[in-house]
Amino acid sequence: MSLDDFREAGAFLEEEESPSPRQKNRSASGRIIRSTTGGGLTPAQRFILSFLLFLMTVLIGVAFLLISGRVVPPGLY
Repeated sequence: MSLDDFREAGAFLEEEESPSPRQKNRSASGRIIRSTTGGGLTPAQRFILSFLLFLMTVLIGVAFLLISGRVVPPGLY
């Protein structure tokens, strides 16, 4: 089974589970128009999520530098 088969199977299941919201997103030709609005999150929620991801990345990076000994805070000599 290839990845295309999985994609087609997933798209088929989505249409059968909730056909009514899809009816609003259909064009004149009957094709489904998919919106990419961020998974149902508001812009403020997306900002908070991205900020937390950035903060976690910085903290993990600093922890790695401290553990590996490449950076030594002043006063620990």
